[in-house]
Amino acid sequence: MSGAAAWNVWRQQWPNVQPNLDDLPIDMAACGGGGAFNFDGVHLAGTTFTGARLTGSCFRRSKLTNVTFSECNLTGVAFEQARLCTSNFFGGTISGSALFLRATLTKCRFLEVEIIDGNFHATTLDQVVFLDETVLVRCNFSEATMNACHLVAVRLCEVSLAWAKLPATTFDRVTFATVDLFAADLSGADLRGAKGYVLDNNIMRNTLLVPWAADDWSALRQTYTGTKMIFNLTLLASFFLPIVFSAVYWTMVGSAQSKLPTWVWMAAGYHPTSTAGLMFGNAREWIEAWQALLYQWKPWPLLKLVAGPLLIMYNLLRLALTYFTGPLRDEEVRSGHAPRRSMWDKRGDLPRSEMFSSLWDRLKQSYGWLVPQHRCAVVLAWVAYAVAAIKLVSVIGSHAWMAR
Repeated sequence: MSGAAAWNVWRQQWPNVQPNLDDLPIDMAACGGGGAFNFDGVHLAGTTFTGARLTGSCFRRSKLTNVTFSECNLTGVAFEQARLCTSNFFGGTISGSALFLRATLTKCRFLEVEIIDGNFHATTLDQVVFLDETVLVRCNFSEATMNACHLVAVRLCEVSLAWAKLPATTFDRVTFATVDLFAADLSGADLRGAKGYVLDNNIMRNTLLVPWAADDWSALRQTYTGTKMIFNLTLLASFFLPIVFSAVYWTMVGSAQSKLPTWVWMAAGYHPTSTAGLMFGNAREWIEAWQALLYQWKPWPLLKLVAGPLLIMYNLLRLALTYFTGPLRDEEVRSGHAPRRSMWDKRGDLPRSEMFSSLWDRLKQSYGWLVPQHRCAVVLAWVAYAVAAIKLVSVIGSHAWMAR
């Protein structure tokens, strides 16, 4: 070969000839440094490309066995419908909408490779390994099958794994950044070493997660279902029942006080201008019934105005989050599907019967809208802890009279 142009002309002149390039170390320096070679349908075994500039080259329908691409520039290379077995990509760049469309990769290795705008749509990857600082940016793996693949120290940025099948795939020290996992099959996948992923209508049978996974859905189900659900309901009851009893009590007291004649109040040394409200405490302070519920905060005016409403909001949020998260978790356990994140049909995949469902039904079937409420509840929880600490200090520092 004397260059890409001469090679391509020869391929056009002899289209039915299948050249045998097995075990051939191709010296691209002797071939003009590289170029857009036409390897369409060629069988390569044991061939090594070192430092090759294969921009725009075509490997469509080719069969590559134990082929090595070392520090090659594979910008715009097409591996569409190719079959790669035990082939290696060491260093270099694969970019410019490189096509692996409907290709089959078996036991291949990608080591320190930068893959940008790669199209792996409907590609089959069997036991493929991505190692050591390999970066995938804006790659499309939608509807791909990644069986028992292994990703180690890999970064995925703006990658689509929608509708992909990832059975028994291991993610070890893998960072997800804006990765679309919609409807991906994660059966048997190991996500214990992954971070930044967002579950969205995924099959989760036998999927491995760390006990304290930080993704949004895991945070919701860990906090508001299981044993924590019982804990939440107990705290809710301990918070709201005293308020309910106090409200009933002070309403009855207010009703009784309003029926007392004016001379009774004057005899007590108090001249009310209105019979609405309550006379509360030794200071003979006239207050509304709802204020009596917050009277315990009187030594701290700021807590009286802020802490009470915030605590009520915090407990109402916990009640709502428990109410909506519980059924979603039950359905996940029953069907093995994580719930969808968005309540809206952005992809046209909803059944026709669900496309016109009510907003209430959409809310109950998705979890994304619960995430902001959960984050707000986490912030309010610290307010609750602070108030509890202040109350505890006030109780400990109060005087107690004991008979000798």
